[in-house]
Amino acid sequence: MVSREDGSYLRYEFDKSDGWSVLFGAVDPTVNRYPPNRTTYLFESDGTINLLDRNGKVVSKVEDTSNLPFKSYEEIMAERPFQTYDETAELFVNHYRNNVAWLRNQRSVKVFTSDYGLYWFDYLSGYDVVLAQLGWNHTTAQDIALVRGAATLQNKDWGAILTWKYTKPPYLASGEELYDQMCAAYEGGAKYVVLFNYAEDMKGPYGTLRNEHFEALERFWNEVVQNPAVAYSGVKAEAAFVLPKNYGGGLRNSQDNIWGYWGPNAEAQQTWMLLQDALNKHGLRLDIVYDDDAYPATGNYSQIYYWNQTG
Repeated sequence: MVSREDGSYLRYEFDKSDGWSVLFGAVDPTVNRYPPNRTTYLFESDGTINLLDRNGKVVSKVEDTSNLPFKSYEEIMAERPFQTYDETAELFVNHYRNNVAWLRNQRSVKVFTSDYGLYWFDYLSGYDVVLAQLGWNHTTAQDIALVRGAATLQNKDWGAILTWKYTKPPYLASGEELYDQMCAAYEGGAKYVVLFNYAEDMKGPYGTLRNEHFEALERFWNEVVQNPAVAYSGVKAEAAFVLPKNYGGGLRNSQDNIWGYWGPNAEAQQTWMLLQDALNKHGLRLDIVYDDDAYPATGNYSQIYYWNQTG
């Protein structure tokens, strides 16, 4: 790993078969697991270089660094393909496309995945269904707009998975909040609604689910799914917000990284501000799509907003 100025790390892995691989972003060596066929080093801020075992634990300090098989951070950055949004998007899509193709070859079934924001690129990778993660204190309308916009223009199915609101007990939001999320997904056109109930420290027989969550599920089924007065997919998108081409922004807040590596810049700040304006105006009737000639927004929406639109 190489410590960066912002306190995060780059992890160096050396594999004799394919050379260096670099993973960008914050890495916690006590959490990540390393393949046994790779040698991993940790660069401390004081210049010390430590050898890590397959569990990310320090084995020993490297005293002689003259023969270590790695290059400087600047040299790695100059050689590796993570230079632009376009190159990063291409690598992301190609990597997962190979995985999806392998899965599909094993059995003729739909291939699902779950994500928190990069739905557009998941579909480009070949996934049949993407489940938007509703939770984490995100804005439900924004998550639905992102996944529904991607699914609409790429002619795919989408769904929602209701996941943690907190990173410690009780993990899930209240039954009332989960009910509202299920309703928003159903009325917005989700083909699948899933409730995530796992945590490592689960003690009850139903995981993170409490009575109020079962009551919310029952209420959702009786008052919404079985209610002819509630129209499935009744909330249609009337407008679209177009993000920059291959802009892999996390979009969790105005300071979120782009592709997990680039920090927020002026383009990101403007994109966030205009996107929030469009969400405030249209709510669940907004889709979020990308500037992509293969999947144009023009002709699919009555009103279109662009990330660089002025006036």
